[in-house]
Amino acid sequence: GNALLSWFLLLLIFNVFFDDAHKINLPAVEKLLEAIENGFDPEVYQNITEIIASKGYDTQEHHVTTQDGYILCIIRILPKCRGISENPKVVLLQHGLLDSAHT
Repeated sequence: GNALLSWFLLLLIFNVFFDDAHKINLPAVEKLLEAIENGFDPEVYQNITEIIASKGYDTQEHHVTTQDGYILCIIRILPKCRGISENPKVVLLQHGLLDSAHT
């Protein structure tokens, strides 16, 4: 009984400290500790256009009304440096199924 428990605990400790697959992501840990220390993340109270602006990007909002009266909002994130690339790549960011870009 005790030998099996000791063996299991030794194996667990070895895996936590020496296994490369369980390395700690330091930036994520630092961000978590900073949030705990400061008490809140300012992005919690911002909408998506405010969050994007805080990262140095401008946005354009386009509203489309469907035939049944539903209003869709499409947000375009503009490049930081305009005119650098003749053929910029397009990236589509899609929010979750039961979510909105403004939440």
